[in-house]
Amino acid sequence: MKKELEKAKTASSKKRNRGYYQYEQERKLNNLVEMVFRIQMDLREYEKAISYFKRSYIEQDQEVTLYVLLDLLGEYEVQDYWIREYNEAMKRGVTPRESLQRMYVAMQKEDKIREYIF
Repeated sequence: MKKELEKAKTASSKKRNRGYYQYEQERKLNNLVEMVFRIQMDLREYEKAISYFKRSYIEQDQEVTLYVLLDLLGEYEVQDYWIREYNEAMKRGVTPRESLQRMYVAMQKEDKIREYIF
């Protein structure tokens, strides 16, 4: 019985380590994806940056990927691309988190004010 428990603990530990290793690898790769994204954004290659990010970022939950992308686009203050990516995600059936929904509404209001003034 004692040997069986030890085997089970070892097997469980190996699974946990494999899961942790995979998580660490994905995290490192995603950091590289973000770095390439930032370089392309700095070069004003917005379309290439967004396309690369969407193609390369590793995350099973599409909402999380959307959140990260929109957060990065927000840093670069490219509102048109932010709104476009939000709308495209909605069309694909992704439900953005509440904070993104509030941001979207605020951006829509800001656009209407800008149109009215100019």
